[in-house]
Parts: sequence; C-alpha cells; structure tokens
Amino acid sequence: MPAEVLLDQDVFVAYGQIYVESSTARMDGEMDESFRGQSNGLCGAAVPGMLFLMTATHTGDVSFRIELHDREPALDDPWEEAVEVSFVADGGEITLSEWGGSGWHPLPIPGGDYRVRYCASGMDEVEEGSDEHSVDRYLLQMWPAPRAPEHVARQTAAAAEYWHQWARSL
Repeated sequence: MPAEVLLDQDVFVAYGQIYVESSTARMDGEMDESFRGQSNGLCGAAVPGMLFLMTATHTGDVSFRIELHDREPALDDPWEEAVEVSFVADGGEITLSEWGGSGWHPLPIPGGDYRVRYCASGMDEVEEGSDEHSVDRYLLQMWPAPRAPEHVARQTAAAAEYWHQWARSL
C-alpha cells in the first residue's frame, strides 16, 4: 500500500525549529527536555506526545513532507540524514506546528504507537541570510510499531553531527 501523504509543502521555521504536537503535549520552550537522554539531535522525542524537529535553516521556508505508512518504508538514498524515534499518538488532534504558533498544519494520525523516521538533505548547503528558498528539505515518515530505542540511521552533514553531539552532552 502506498504512503498516505499528510503534508507536502513549504513550512516556516524559526530558530531552526518546527514541532509535531499532540493534544496532550505542546511546545513550552524547553528544548533540552525534548532531547535529554537521546543520541540524536535532530528529532527530540523525550517528551511524550511531542516531536521537536531541528532544521539547518535558521529562519525561513523549507520543503517538508510527512507520510503515514502501514509498515516500515525503505530508507531512500537521496536522504543524507536519518534518525528514528518512537512516538505515541494519543488519539486527539496532532499538528505540525511552526515556531511561536505562527502556523499549524493538522495531521490525521490515528491513536497508537508509531516509529518515526526524520530525514534531511542539504543541511550543510544552507547559506544563512540568503533571499533564495532554502536548499535543505525534510521528510517525516511514520508507521505503526512498538516502542524501540531512538537511533541515528544515517549521518553525513557537519550540521547534523553538531546537533547529535549537543544532544549527547545533555
């Protein structure tokens, strides 16, 4: 069965952040809590019901796609970075939320346990201050799965390594 595409558009990020929030967990400004105890610094999943997603673009629009799968998808070659975490959807409203509440995108995800793969490409090619559309792009894939430890599946960019080292230092 093909993936259900929940979102495929440019989204606004600020401070290199965007979030998946549930009805029971909203971003409260505590970045460290989202990553504490993790080895990956791109997708914080330490706060139940929320994902804290890092981007290379500090402020601006980035290409973002979210897919819901019925089973684990293959990790495609074009993605230079990939991390995996567990996520529990509480059955309530889930959104992709832009920094500071500037925008949100409803995600129709049924309640249950999921595995999430957050992929990135072009993280080391971002030029801050450019008026051009950002070159980095992101993919969030979700599929039903029991909880499992988070891990870095693929890492090539210095920007990703910076965030992984930061998370491990918490």
